[in-house]
Parts: sequence; structure tokens; C-alpha cells
Amino acid sequence: MNNKECQKLIYQLLDDDIVSSEISGSYVYVEITADNLLRVLTILATSSTTLFSSLFDLFAVDYRKKYGCICLYYHLRSFTIDRSIFVSVKLQAPTELQSATLLFKNAEWYEREVFEKFGVNFLNHPDLRPMFSAPVTHN
Repeated sequence: MNNKECQKLIYQLLDDDIVSSEISGSYVYVEITADNLLRVLTILATSSTTLFSSLFDLFAVDYRKKYGCICLYYHLRSFTIDRSIFVSVKLQAPTELQSATLLFKNAEWYEREVFEKFGVNFLNHPDLRPMFSAPVTHN
């Protein structure tokens, strides 16, 4: 499966939830709204046609000075269709999101890091305590 076919398949699964999508390099990027994040991740991770069941990375980029938001990126991998995608959401800080730890166990560490560095509160996270001894202030 190539990226165009992957993007088409994602549109078939998530059409109403997609804010924008593009192909850049060897990746498909899909932007969704924060309200739909956990539902979209669940669909992508459990659909037999995609099975994006591996979370390779979760990180945030601070665009508050330039665009007034923080962007969260979930890098997912499907070994079933041999593709990687990035699912992104734009957030106004501070904000709350549902934790993805029930879908991806390794999200626990990534979410703690994003919580501490960017102030994003992940609801239903099993252990959202600071990783570093000195608290980080969020402006």
C-alpha cells in the first residue's frame, strides 16, 4: 500500500473527523480536533483494515508565539499495511485530553513528559506525576 492509498483508507474511516490531511515525504499527516482524539485513535488502532496498533512517539511542539497553539503529534505505525502516520491536534494551553494509555501502554511516559513540559492534563492517566524534581511553569 502506498501513501495515497493509505490516506484514502483513513478518509474512509474518519472522513467527518478529519480537519486536514497531507502527504509529506514518506508519511501521511492527519489533523483532527481534540474532542475526537481518543475515538479516532481507537478506530485507527483497532480497525482490521488499518491496525495502527503501535505508538512510536508522542510529542508536542509549542507554536503559541507563532500560531497561538500547541500541537500534539501521535506517530502511529501499522505493520499490517506497512505504513506510518502522524495524527495531530491543535490545543489552546492549558487544556485537558483523554489519555491514550488504554490503547498504547507506552503513551504513559510520553504523556507525562507532555504534561510536565506543556501543561496538557491527560484525564484518566494512571500516573501523571512530574518526572523531574523541579516543577516547570507554564506561561
